[in-house]
Formats: sequence, C-alpha cells, structure tokens
Amino acid sequence: MKRIFEFMAVILTVALAALGLTFWNINRDRTPVFFEVAGDIGEVKTISSRSSDTSEIREISIQNTRGEFLVECWYRRPRVLSPNYRVLLVYSGVKTKDAVLDLIPDRPDVVLCAVQYPYQRPLTFLEYVRWPRDVRRAAYRTVAGGFLATTFLIEREKYDPSRLTLVGASLGSIFGGIQGAIDSRIPRVLIVHGGGNFPVIARASPRLRERGWPVRVSAWIGNQMFGSFDPVRYVGRIAPRELVVIATRNDLYFPPQSALSLMDAAGEPKKIIWMESPHVRSEKSEVVNEIIRSINTYLFPDTAPSLLPRP
Repeated sequence: MKRIFEFMAVILTVALAALGLTFWNINRDRTPVFFEVAGDIGEVKTISSRSSDTSEIREISIQNTRGEFLVECWYRRPRVLSPNYRVLLVYSGVKTKDAVLDLIPDRPDVVLCAVQYPYQRPLTFLEYVRWPRDVRRAAYRTVAGGFLATTFLIEREKYDPSRLTLVGASLGSIFGGIQGAIDSRIPRVLIVHGGGNFPVIARASPRLRERGWPVRVSAWIGNQMFGSFDPVRYVGRIAPRELVVIATRNDLYFPPQSALSLMDAAGEPKKIIWMESPHVRSEKSEVVNEIIRSINTYLFPDTAPSLLPRP
C-alpha cells in the first residue's frame, strides 16, 4: 500500500510539474511568435467590392508568402485623397464587422482598414475541447494579420507611414495594444473603451456572473491560459511613440481599472480621456458620436478636415 501511495505521489508531482511548465511556457513573451506567424506579405485577394459617393470599398483577404490565410479586412479608400489624409488601421469589437464602415464616417481625408477576426464560435463537443487552442491560434493570426495589413497599406498602397494611427476598440484593444507595442512602424496608438489586466476584466465580467461561474477561479484559469495576450505585458514598448486611451467610468466589460492598468504600464507620451457613457457598441449612437468627436480632435487638432460627417 505504501508503494502505491508513493507511486501516486510521484505521478501527481510529475503532473503538477508538467502543468506548471505548460502554464509557464504559454505565458512567456510571445513577440517572436507573432512575427513568425505573419511571415512576409503574399497575395491580397479581393472578396467583394462596392462604392460609396466618395470612396471605393473592398473586402480583402491577406495571405503570407507561405500561402497561409491570416485575416480578412474591410478597406475603404477615397477616390480623391485629401492632401491632409489620415490612415486608420482598426481592430474593433467582435460583432462590429462591416458596421465599422458606418461608424467611422466616409470622408476624402480618411483611409480605413479594419482587421476582422479569423475565429468562429465552437458548435460541436470536439470544437469546445479544442477551444483554448483555437482561441490562441486566432489571436496569433489576428495580430500577425495586422502586421501584414500595415505592410499592405505602406508598401503596396504607398501611404505615408507617419499618417497611420492604430485604433483598438473594445475587444480590439487587446490586439491593437499588442501590435501597436511591437510593430515599430505604428507612430501612434489609440485605445477606445478597452484595456488590459485580464484578471480585472474577468472579475468584472457580467457574463461570468450571469452564468454563476466562480469568478476568481475563472479569472485565474483564464489568465494562465491567455495571459500571454494581455496588452499590459507589451504596452510599455509603445513609448516613445504616442498612446491615447479613451475610457469610460461606466464600462461593464473593460472597467476603469483595466484602462488604468494600461496607463500604468505605458511610458510617455501617454494620455487618458474619460467619458461617462456605457461601453461602445456596434451601432450608431451618441456614444459613438462622442468617441468620433474625441478621435477627430486628436487626429485633426489644427486643421479644417474632420472625421465628423459632412452636413
């Protein structure tokens, strides 16, 4: 009997050591992995296209030179580009999709490239079992796709890199925060109703509370599984480039402490703008209009053009 207990103790020790090693490995700085997944830009395919009064709109897919599909993007280019143009590379909320084309007004001084997420919710039992792996793979592809989208804008579309702003809104603040930190071509990063510090985000999650899950345990497990994607780990590298955070004190998904965690980890120059509104959603609202006004003031502080819709 003693040998059985000793054998079980050894097995338990090995299992705990393996688990600890796994958590250590997946929580390391993954910067090299993002660049490895991205590789070099390959074929850019047009999936669909349409026109507005002022712009050409394309839904594009981006592959690397290995022929691997990374992401799709919504790309809107004005037919006649204003000399004082700005280029917005956007990671938005998970449900926003092509609604971003309506949320960010269509103007001759704004080029828009909105990165979409290469992820589908699990439907079968096997897909739920693979869910942690699939989420991590999608996160790598999203940021890597953002790298290649930036290459597409600078090298193939020939935009001035100094006119580029990366916008990470809601869920997109995670991916935008990572790319903005480790991609030195990005001159400025704007985070909207988002943040970092995964345990804080998880403990505040209304969804976890509604489902009756043990919040603190779920927060710990989630941080062990996905902590390597917490933008707090990376955001310090944005400096000396510029970081601006637009946060709201009434955010149920990214509470104020989440935004402050980003600010604490970031270097200078940095600025936080506080709102009192609810969390931004993917439909037009006064919250969106207020955010657009703040972005407009940031992008066009001293010039006539603006992101606001024309009268």
